Amino acid sequence: MELVKVTPEFYELCEKYGANKNRQLLVSEAGRPCVLVVSLVYCGKKRKFVVPMKSNIKSSEDKKNYFALPPNSRTQRGCRHGVFYIKLFPISERYINPYYYSNNTYLCKIKKKIDENEKIIVNACQNYLERYANGKGMNYTPDIDKIIEILDNQNADTEEI
Repeated sequence: MELVKVTPEFYELCEKYGANKNRQLLVSEAGRPCVLVVSLVYCGKKRKFVVPMKSNIKSSEDKKNYFALPPNSRTQRGCRHGVFYIKLFPISERYINPYYYSNNTYLCKIKKKIDENEKIIVNACQNYLERYANGKGMNYTPDIDKIIEILDNQNADTEEI
């Protein structure tokens, strides 16, 4: 698994075409670190997804919706830090940049924990996608279908050139 940043162009594209209706894509000026999970199956097709890390997941959040990580400096009392499955969204390679963290001891520790639990994270993401596809997504999650439509249209546009 990789730590990546999603480019501002992706978020701008989602805004332009209405895929961030309730501001559910977790955007950060500095480039929020995301966990790149490749080849999850959604509606019978393999796609690339990213899963954001979030500093302040409410402690009341169902544990099946996130993978807990050690708190970071922004984690507020009573909240959790983790890989937030219900905020995952599809992505294409053109909107992904590496997230440089090798000089950050804390992020190296986080990356190690993510790698050690890769199978758990991938399975939980896949389970969430199945729930989402069956209409059991949350009200406060990214619009996966709309984002796929936008990405597929972008790919069709570039193939015509």
